[in-house]
Amino acid sequence: MPRAQKRFGRRLTKAPAVQINRKKQDGRPKGTLKRYRFCQTRLGFMLRYEVPVVYGVLMNVSSALLWQSPVSWATIGAYLLSGFPVDCVHAAATVCFLWLFGEPMLEKLDRIKVKYGLLA
Repeated sequence: MPRAQKRFGRRLTKAPAVQINRKKQDGRPKGTLKRYRFCQTRLGFMLRYEVPVVYGVLMNVSSALLWQSPVSWATIGAYLLSGFPVDCVHAAATVCFLWLFGEPMLEKLDRIKVKYGLLA
């Protein structure tokens, strides 16, 4: 079995290309981190796809409810429609930020996990 690579004094492992039959007790050695692309993590998926949509809808509906005294579905629809371009820019900025800084952010979070013993 090949030796694990080291980066910043920590061992990194990658998923094997061929599935190896292992015993249940054979786990990942303590201190090694499994690396995924940021978009494959739960946090990456949520930040990239769900949060901009949910945030835009919540903010548009709440502003309609707070600033209009006779609230109707047409008013809420107008707020949603007028806020759509801003929501698109917000979503594009989020995707660009995660594309540029997603991997370095995960590396820093991994270092914090190791430093404070938060490995699960």
